[in-house]
Amino acid sequence: MTDPEPTHAPDSAPVQLARIEGKLDLMLFQVTDHAGRIKSLEERDRTRESETQKLASDAVARDLTVEATAKALREAKESEEAATRAEAARSDKFWTPVNGVLGAVAVFASLISAYLIQTR
Repeated sequence: MTDPEPTHAPDSAPVQLARIEGKLDLMLFQVTDHAGRIKSLEERDRTRESETQKLASDAVARDLTVEATAKALREAKESEEAATRAEAARSDKFWTPVNGVLGAVAVFASLISAYLIQTR
């Protein structure tokens, strides 16, 4: 016949409670460790959120600056073109055919007077 397997006597209640307490202490340690890590991650998340908001507001400000600069450049170009057109219009008005004829007459009169002065 075979010997029956030896059975272990159940541990006493204080021993079982001590084991349970050890397991609970280990779980508490792990939960506390995880809570610290979670808090650290939350702080990093808030920091990144703040940085993201700052970058977004900087991007909006940059876009507004680009738009204002482009508008100023367009206005400056239009102003310069208008000044060039006005100068060309004044130049065209200055040399009308009548002014050309009067200028030629003045030059001719100067030449005649110079000739007359020299011949005296």
